[in-house]
Amino acid sequence: MSRSLRGRVFIVYLTATSGLMLLALVAWWRLERKLSALHAQERLIWAVETLRYRSLAEPGLPQWDAVLRATADRYGLDLLVATADGAIRQATAPAESWPQYRVWLEHALKTGTAYPPAEVVRTLVQPAVAVPIRAEGNQLLVVFFRARPTDRVAVTIYEAGVWALLAVLVLAGGGWWLAGLLHPLAMMARACRTIPETAQPFHQAVYDLSETRAIAEAIERLQAGQTAGIRVLQEQADLLWGVLHNMLEGVLLVGRDERIQLANEASGRLLGFSPATASGKPLVEVVRHRALLELVRRVATTRRPEQAEFSGLAAERHLSARAAFLTGKQVEGVMVVVHDVTELQRLENLRKEFVANVSHELKTPLAVISAYAETLRLGAIEDPDYRLRCVGQIEEQASRLHRMILDLLQLARIEAGREVFEFADVVLGQIVGSCVNEFAEVARAKNIHLEQNSNGPDVLVHADPRCLRTIMNNLLDNAVKYTPAGGRIHVAWYREAGYGVVEVRDTGIGISVRDQARVFERFYRADRARSRESGGSGLGLAIVKHLTHAMGGDVSVESREGHGSTFLVRLPLATARLPGAPAQPG
Repeated sequence: MSRSLRGRVFIVYLTATSGLMLLALVAWWRLERKLSALHAQERLIWAVETLRYRSLAEPGLPQWDAVLRATADRYGLDLLVATADGAIRQATAPAESWPQYRVWLEHALKTGTAYPPAEVVRTLVQPAVAVPIRAEGNQLLVVFFRARPTDRVAVTIYEAGVWALLAVLVLAGGGWWLAGLLHPLAMMARACRTIPETAQPFHQAVYDLSETRAIAEAIERLQAGQTAGIRVLQEQADLLWGVLHNMLEGVLLVGRDERIQLANEASGRLLGFSPATASGKPLVEVVRHRALLELVRRVATTRRPEQAEFSGLAAERHLSARAAFLTGKQVEGVMVVVHDVTELQRLENLRKEFVANVSHELKTPLAVISAYAETLRLGAIEDPDYRLRCVGQIEEQASRLHRMILDLLQLARIEAGREVFEFADVVLGQIVGSCVNEFAEVARAKNIHLEQNSNGPDVLVHADPRCLRTIMNNLLDNAVKYTPAGGRIHVAWYREAGYGVVEVRDTGIGISVRDQARVFERFYRADRARSRESGGSGLGLAIVKHLTHAMGGDVSVESREGHGSTFLVRLPLATARLPGAPAQPG
C-alpha cells in the first residue's frame, strides 16, 4: 500500500497530523506546567501575606500552630515549622522531603523571607518559601510553606492525550477518505505508464468523480490515438524494412565514425558479409573492398554524392556503388546503394561484340561484291566465261547478305517480343519429316546419309508451325554443313516427360566442351574459318534458341569434338499449352 499513491498520501497525511498533535501536546504540557508553577507561587505569596498580617496584628499569638496549619490547609500547602536552632516543631510532610531547608532557614533568619534562587525554581516541581515569625514567649520560628504535589498536570496531559488520540483517529479516517479520492488518479497514472503496452479501460471508480472523468476520457483518447499512431509507425517501419530486405540492390548506412548502422540482405550478399552481425562494427572490418571504403570516406569529407565501380569477391562479378551524405536529427552519415552490374556489363560487352560481328560479317560479302564488280569494270566484262562467274559470285554474296539481314530482323523481333506467333496443335512428325525431305537432295549431293525415325505414335505439340519449320531448317542446315562426305545424319522425334522431343544427331566435326556453352550466342562460331567458307551467318542457333524458348520449350546440345553432335529440341505437348494460348482441339 505504501507504494501506491493512496498509501503515500495517507502516510504523509497521518505523519503530518500526528506530528502536529504531538507538538501541540508538548506545548500544552509545558504551558500547563508553567501555569501550575505560577499558581503555586501565587498561593505561597497569599500564605506569606496572611501570615505576616496575623503576626503584625496579633504578635505572640499563642495558637500559632493551629493558625499555621489552617493557613497551609487553606492554600493547599505543606507546612514545616523549625526553630532558630534548626529543630523541627511541626511538619505536615517528612523532613527529608524538604531539600535544603536548613540553608533556607539561615537565609530566612537573615533576610526575613527566603525564596529559592530563580535557577532552582525552574527545576522544582513544588515551589517553596520560608518566613520567620515571633511566636509565644518571643520564640523565633521559621515557617516553611511548600506547594503540595498536584495531579492537575498529569490529569491534563492524560486528557489531552486522550483527545489527541481521538483527533488522530478522526484525522486518520479523514485522511484515508481523502486518499481514496486520489485513488482514481493513481489508476490513471498506472494507465498512463502502460501506454501503449495495454489498452485496458479505466475502472468505474475513475468515472465516479466528474473531475477525474474528464481526465480519464482525455487519457483514453490520447491512449487510443497513440496506440493507433504507434501501430501505423510500426506498419510503416515493417513495410520499409520489408522493402529494404527484398531489394535487389544492397543498402548500407555508415555513420560518421565509419561504423555500420544499417545493412540489408542484398548488401551482405553482394559484398560478402552477414548483415545480422554487421551492425555497430567498423566498415573496414566487414567489407573487404578498398574502392568502397575510399568512396565512403570521400563522401563523408566532401558531402557530395559520388559513384564508383569495382569487382566483387568473385572476379566475374562487377558492382557499382553510389554514395550520398545524409544529415538529420536522428541520423548522420553516408548511405551507399550497391548495384550488381554484372549482367549489364555482360550485355554491354555483347552489344559491342554484336556490332563488331555484324560489321565484320557484312564487310566480308560486301568486299567480295566490290572486288568482282571492280574486276568487271576493269575489263572482265568482255570475257563471257569470267563475266558469268563474277556475276554468280555477286549474286551469291548478295543472297548471303539478304539471308543475314532477314535473320537479324527475325532475331530482333523475337528478342523485342514483337514476333507474331500462331500457335496450333501440330503433328510433330509431319513438319519434321517435311523438312528432312527438303534436305534429302542436298545431303545426297554431299554423299551424306540422311535418315529419319518415323516409328511409334504421332506426337502432338502446341507450337507455331512456321517457327517449328525454321528451327528444323537451321538444325538440318548446320548438320549438313558440318558433316563430311560419307557421314550420317539421324533425325528422330518422340514423347518424353510432357514434351515432344526432336533429336538431330550427326557424325560431323563436333563441338568442344569449351564452345558448347556459347554455340547459341549470336555470331559465335566454333570453327570460324569453316563457318565462313560454308556461308553461315552465325545466327541460326541463336534463332533456334529464342524461338524454342518463346514457344515454351528449350534446346540443348551434346557433342564430342571429332565425333559429331546431337541437338535436342523440347516443345510442350498439346495438353500442356503455353499460358494464355487459345485452346485447340486434339
